Amino acid sequence: MAVMPGTIEDGVAVETDTNIGVPGLWHIRPTDVDRISRMLPQAWRVREIWDDEARANPGLWFTSHYLHPQNLLFDVLNGRGLVAFIRTIVGWRTQVFAAAWSREAKGRDDLFRTACEIAMRTNDLLVIDSFVHIDNRLSQRATIRAGFRNRGIIKAAQCYNGLPKDVYWNEIDRAGLGIVED
Repeated sequence: MAVMPGTIEDGVAVETDTNIGVPGLWHIRPTDVDRISRMLPQAWRVREIWDDEARANPGLWFTSHYLHPQNLLFDVLNGRGLVAFIRTIVGWRTQVFAAAWSREAKGRDDLFRTACEIAMRTNDLLVIDSFVHIDNRLSQRATIRAGFRNRGIIKAAQCYNGLPKDVYWNEIDRAGLGIVED
């Protein structure tokens, strides 16, 4: 679908169409430099993306994880959030990361679940994993509200400023997304 000119709300262009036919969700392709460039300044603000490994070479890390052709990156509400699927193993599983930095994008479980369903179908996945810092109660509640099941806590899963961080491990499978096998 072609991008249709939209209106301006709070200084942000609002598109009247999406490239995947889901209002509020836009698949960012690895070649969409303009949209990637608009997304990055906001993504820099989300500390859970930028652990020590990522900060060692942020450009390379972001490109290799978020722009790899098997991974998927979605813009939520035209720059108000993102849903990214990284470390994708086609036919098996992927890891999701979602962030909302505006009030309009928070609580949009419908867009988060739709992005998960698209990723599941696109890559013939069985499971999507989500890892949330244990001190991030809002994200954990949003993940559970979207239908993910908590599988436990992984101790020292990530390193920030040289210190280990524990994370909740959550997952959703095809049945959890309502995808019925033929």
